[in-house]
Amino acid sequence: MRENFHKESSILMDRGFFSGNNRIKHWEEVEKNMSVRIYHADEIMTAYLDGEIDHHGAKNIREEIDEAAQRSHPDVLVLDFKEVSFMDSSGIGLVMGRYSLMQELGGQLRVVNLSGHIKKVMKLAGLDRLAVIENGGRKSESDQ
Repeated sequence: MRENFHKESSILMDRGFFSGNNRIKHWEEVEKNMSVRIYHADEIMTAYLDGEIDHHGAKNIREEIDEAAQRSHPDVLVLDFKEVSFMDSSGIGLVMGRYSLMQELGGQLRVVNLSGHIKKVMKLAGLDRLAVIENGGRKSESDQ
């Protein structure tokens, strides 16, 4: 990916699209189109996902969540999708992998604040059999 970025950025620089520090800023934005903020409260670890979950950003998110969970061994890992604007199959892999991690740690996975479309995709993938899927931290009537 980095090689492609440098080729593309060289072309864009030649065309006057950006220069100097903007080039570095642009690379950071491309590389970090998905971010995560992780918080701990008692035995609950919550990962607030933000942006787009695609194959470029999912790897960094998985690593950050896994490292934090390995350190703290939470009883519950909550993945909060409230600020996720796009998700491809990498999001399904993200959830499945965190389910496996929590099984190893003896904990539970909860997925909250899904948009209607993302919730539908996750249910079609069968993730509701692996994780508790909630809206706003509570089960919706349609989930019961």
